[in-house]
Amino acid sequence: SWSALDCFPSIESFHLYEKDQGWLKLGQALLNTTTIPQTKRIIWNPCDLSDSHAVGKHELMILSYSVGELKVDEMLQLVDEVWKQTGQI
Repeated sequence: SWSALDCFPSIESFHLYEKDQGWLKLGQALLNTTTIPQTKRIIWNPCDLSDSHAVGKHELMILSYSVGELKVDEMLQLVDEVWKQTGQI
């Protein structure tokens, strides 16, 4: 997600979703080693994406490893919900 700043430097905030506390803490630790400007707002969301309603409305959503962790029906529901939440862009 952080690499999106290279393409979209105007991004002001990130909402990062992770259900596993260990991975979430690792992500937070890695963030502290990056050159991401402190002006960027990082919101960590400890939740399970199998509940697709946990995701709010955003302009850009990147689903990479998350999709592979879901059952097919959960993945399809999540992708459908994300598509609606991004305004189908």
